[in-house]
Amino acid sequence: MLVRYASFHLDSSAEALLNSLTATDMVVCCGDGVYAFNALRSAYPELSIFAMENDCAERGVAVEAPVSSGKLCQLHQQHQQWINILP
Repeated sequence: MLVRYASFHLDSSAEALLNSLTATDMVVCCGDGVYAFNALRSAYPELSIFAMENDCAERGVAVEAPVSSGKLCQLHQQHQQWINILP
């Protein structure tokens, strides 16, 4: 499953979904979600968590795992289930 996380902080409404994910699922922080990247990595170290490269650059956020738009397209092709977490 591919989860696009666009909320600027880690909130309780998303925690139930995030807690149900497995190591094969991926989370991509996009938009204001890049601000939640470090909190998500700390709270869910077992998950693969990335942040959109362009969104990080626009907001002046430096992250360890940026992902390009092209890579996001590849991830969409690999994962049949997509979920968006919005603010």
